[in-house]
Amino acid sequence: MPDIEPWIALSTIPEIGHITFRKLLSVYGDPEAVFDAPIEELAGIEGVSERKARNIKGFSDWKHIKAQLRKLDDLGVSVVTCMDGGYPSMLKQTVGAPAILYIKGSVKDEDRFAIAV
Repeated sequence: MPDIEPWIALSTIPEIGHITFRKLLSVYGDPEAVFDAPIEELAGIEGVSERKARNIKGFSDWKHIKAQLRKLDDLGVSVVTCMDGGYPSMLKQTVGAPAILYIKGSVKDEDRFAIAV
């Protein structure tokens, strides 16, 4: 399983929606590499404005992300990324599918046609 902190951090950055998140993943492979990328390079990606690139590079609230992870753990909520085997395969094929899911309970094979909010 990948280090989940960069995944959650990237998902909390203003103006980084599901489509932009996925675009960044397609270019860099994982959120950690996104945070390591130069601002000029980020701003050169289609759909990533200079303001979005500055928001990414300016992120520094890692303590908040760690606190969120502790709270999720206390609540019994797991985090599944689109790169994890547990990510629903049909959802993965959907345009604009979220890069991360917060799951309370479990996802089973028979749930592959299920809908959740």
